[in-house]
Amino acid sequence: MMEEAWEKVPWEDAKAETQGALEDAEAPEKCRLSRTQFTFYESFANALRRIRSKEDRADAYDVIVNYALDGQEPDLDCYSNEVAIVFELIRPTLDTSRKKAASGRLGGQANGKQTGSKKENKKEKEKENKNEYEIELEKENDMERRRQNALNALQRGRSL
Repeated sequence: MMEEAWEKVPWEDAKAETQGALEDAEAPEKCRLSRTQFTFYESFANALRRIRSKEDRADAYDVIVNYALDGQEPDLDCYSNEVAIVFELIRPTLDTSRKKAASGRLGGQANGKQTGSKKENKKEKEKENKNEYEIELEKENDMERRRQNALNALQRGRSL
């Protein structure tokens, strides 16, 4: 399993940054963690291929990479409309990715809760189901004993 590498920015505490990113994934400036990798989806490439100008396409790649790896918020007014549009469409995916990476660094889901493996969760659920089954079975047995005691009492009453 390959872990995502993180570099701590000297002017901020990494855990506080990560917590800040979890609280507000729409504000990557709060998450000043440099990442060494991110997922570049085929849909990103398809969108970028539609930019005809090579200069604009290169700008779009730079904006996306700088945002994804370093959290640098681009000044979209300095770029063409095509670059700005592509970036705005890709940004939510990059934000989600950053939030998941920050959450994983804390060892859990986006809400900070730690989760177990699927196998552990399945065993826990099976145990709960077994306990519920045993309780239900015990209730049925108890009701059957009561019915039997009531029938026995009735039969004793008739035989006297």
